[in-house]
Amino acid sequence: MIRPRDSLPSLAPAPSRDFPALRRVLPFTLPYRLRMAGAMLALLVASATVLDALAEGFEAGDYRAAPIVGTYPLAEAVTAYQLVAAGAPGRIVLHPQRGEPS
Repeated sequence: MIRPRDSLPSLAPAPSRDFPALRRVLPFTLPYRLRMAGAMLALLVASATVLDALAEGFEAGDYRAAPIVGTYPLAEAVTAYQLVAAGAPGRIVLHPQRGEPS
């Protein structure tokens, strides 16, 4: 069985009892979950390939990251989101440990 809180899917021993009520709430079978984990892994591999290709451009100075135009505490996530939605001219960063926006 795949445990949903694991950072990567892992196999755990099957429960010793059958829980029909749980199966109604979580109808996905183990094979389906494993296929989804496989699909997620394929997407991660594809993303890594793209990032590797882009790395050369960043290292050569051909690409530049957008500047950080604001750092906000997590408590002000709504404000930060509104700035992004309004077309902020750079990156907006949420920082959970900071208390004041900069």
